[in-house]
Amino acid sequence: MVKFYDRSRLFFFILCISISIVSINYYNGSKLLFIIYNIVLIFLCYYSTSRSNSFFNIFLSFYIFLGFWFKYICTLIFLEGDMYDSGLQEDVLNPLFINNSSYIDNVLIKSIFIFLAILFANYISNKYFFYNKKNLEFSKIFFINCYNKYKKMSVFFFVLSFIIIGLLNFNYKISIKGMIYDNDYNFFFLNFIKWLIFYGFITISCVILHEEIIKKNKKLIFFFIIVFLEMFVSNASILSRSMPLLLLPFFIPLIYYDNKFFKSSLNIFLILTIFFIFSFNSIFVSNKLRLELSKDFSKLELDQKKYKDNSNNLSISSKKVNKEIEDKKKKIDKIIYSPNKISSFIFINRWVGLDSLINVSRSSKLSFSLLFEALKEKKLKSGNTFYESRFFNYNRQKPLSAGSVHMKGNTLPGLISFLYYSGNIYFVSIILIIIIIIFNFLEKKIFFISKRNLIFSAFISNVIVYRIFSFGYAPKDTYLLLISLCISIFIVYFISNFNYSFRIKKK
Repeated sequence: MVKFYDRSRLFFFILCISISIVSINYYNGSKLLFIIYNIVLIFLCYYSTSRSNSFFNIFLSFYIFLGFWFKYICTLIFLEGDMYDSGLQEDVLNPLFINNSSYIDNVLIKSIFIFLAILFANYISNKYFFYNKKNLEFSKIFFINCYNKYKKMSVFFFVLSFIIIGLLNFNYKISIKGMIYDNDYNFFFLNFIKWLIFYGFITISCVILHEEIIKKNKKLIFFFIIVFLEMFVSNASILSRSMPLLLLPFFIPLIYYDNKFFKSSLNIFLILTIFFIFSFNSIFVSNKLRLELSKDFSKLELDQKKYKDNSNNLSISSKKVNKEIEDKKKKIDKIIYSPNKISSFIFINRWVGLDSLINVSRSSKLSFSLLFEALKEKKLKSGNTFYESRFFNYNRQKPLSAGSVHMKGNTLPGLISFLYYSGNIYFVSIILIIIIIIFNFLEKKIFFISKRNLIFSAFISNVIVYRIFSFGYAPKDTYLLLISLCISIFIVYFISNFNYSFRIKKK
């Protein structure tokens, strides 16, 4: 497993260098600057993904690679340099293309400066917060002993729980990606269901899988299936297409476990195959259900229109209404959910990075006042976000509402571009350095308080890094994420450290 990781990593980055050389021909600005940009970025990613680095650094470099290299190189080679904005769109994706090559050069210079700051922070973190990921043991404690004693019952209850909660969430529309449903559910019930789907069940999965790996269970593949099934059910219930991103915290830690199971190429291939089968089906199911909900939404919207027009004594023929419904369905099918648009969205347009930095850098109103104003943004059921309204020059379709249902997809700038609202690249670099060092320190602490649970440590770091790159909308609500993670950390700490014992007093 270790050799496989190191060789794959080396081959992958050699391939990236080769592709970068080819892409020079598609870049209209300074060729030398473009070469430096690629070299610094690829070196950052190569250094940060070494086995001695923290999971936080590994995942951070992964998202930087996708947002600043993969997305940009793909648009240069396949889309003639058209840089699309990131995020779910409700209408035709609008291209953002910068013809001024000197302007692009300037953005690349800022990016290089940011890469060097991140590289410095990773070096400092690796030097002072390094921790040994080997010599893993799991103490014989109360909850683990109970789990091992009643394993079949525990696994059955776990599977039953996440299936029931998944169905409950979807049927009652508690949390659905891209859709907001007005409901009067109890506040604690609502947030408890959300926590279970986003963090709770996967936290338990981390504990179970870690325990079975440490014990070197011969039926380990069965537990991988259980964990991947939970991911599939939870993501499908909220119509999320993000399951492929959950591979990282459940695959990268495997290189550190001393288990013969992972030394077999066949077993590794089997794990990856099972995961991608679940991921593919998760995306397929989510797309299909999104389409059905969107069709229902369009029908509801047009029915409301008919009702309002009738109330104003403006008659609309049944034929006309039906035609509008069919046109709406075709528009959704063709534009939002067509296979080509989905593929483009997932493989190119989804990642946040250079595109948002270009958007923000174009503004002439950057200042700390603008940054502080953005920090005050609150969640809205309708209307464009602060980022959308301030940094996009073309018309964007407004979120739709029909009765108690609101269809809304937000375009996000990511933390790097969000910090650049200040217009000060030094401020951005200093804040990034501080954040990287803090979360590397926290990962080390989480590793030890969880009794060296590598998978859980990786999961927490992956969630934080994902939040960094999906940052920028209602930033004050980040406290909800932090509270959720603290609950998960406390539960793992309690499970991993609580040991019930009692003594019988002698007479």
